[in-house]
Amino acid sequence: MDFKEIIIDKIKKNWAALKETDRYKKMSSAQKYLVVFCLIVLFLAVIKMVFGLGANKVVEKPAKNEVSAQENKISSPAASNAKEKKTFKWPYYTTQIRSWSDPEFDDLNDVQLEVAMKNGLSNPIPNREEAEKLVSKGELVYVGISPFYYAEEQKHSIPYLIPKAHRLLSRICVNFQDSLQSKKLPMFLPVLTSVLRTEEDVSKLKRNNVNASSNSCHRYATTFDLSWRSFVKLGENAPDMNLSADLQIALKRTLGEVLRDLRFEGRCFVKHERKQPCFHVTVR
Repeated sequence: MDFKEIIIDKIKKNWAALKETDRYKKMSSAQKYLVVFCLIVLFLAVIKMVFGLGANKVVEKPAKNEVSAQENKISSPAASNAKEKKTFKWPYYTTQIRSWSDPEFDDLNDVQLEVAMKNGLSNPIPNREEAEKLVSKGELVYVGISPFYYAEEQKHSIPYLIPKAHRLLSRICVNFQDSLQSKKLPMFLPVLTSVLRTEEDVSKLKRNNVNASSNSCHRYATTFDLSWRSFVKLGENAPDMNLSADLQIALKRTLGEVLRDLRFEGRCFVKHERKQPCFHVTVR
């Protein structure tokens, strides 16, 4: 057994012992989520520390004539600004997203609703208290806090999903980070804007919006909305309101590419909303 396996085995044993304690059993779902989150962060930190010590690479120094050429290119502010602007110039992908009206972004409510009713909660729930009961049974997962996305304050929904939808949400956000890094774009987190709607939420929403659907996919905990306009810079605790137009487009298209690829894999349905600036996603 290597060192990594020893660490994983030790964490599993400690986690099993923790779940049996009375203190853990009395915790709310949000508190349990925070405990699990801290354990995961600790585990990743240990792995990075142990296995990243020898990961430094030797970088070859450029020749003197190359250094001089580079210095000449960025010697003036105008050249520096041009270089920065070029960083966010379209296209970013080998396969471009042609249009947001393409079929991969136009899975209508009827299509998503059929899958939501099949995979999600058997019956819509009346309120948040009922959602907490389903968390204790393992039927729902609390998604209000995560290192992979920013959960916006929920006005007409509550932060709970079925486990399968939660795994999809995490996969989307991790793939988004990978894509940003590979494209050498600044690191941002997606913004989660809407999740599970209880019967109370639907009633309030209909009072404010007569066109709101009473038979929404959000009622079955299979569906969530990710903003295509707002993003949170890594390390910050609120959306960045000063994004340049080019960077905002770059982030939107990167998120769109991730969603398109997962849709092609048969993992979700996606609708590009326009009145509300979000991607409406349902797990399959």
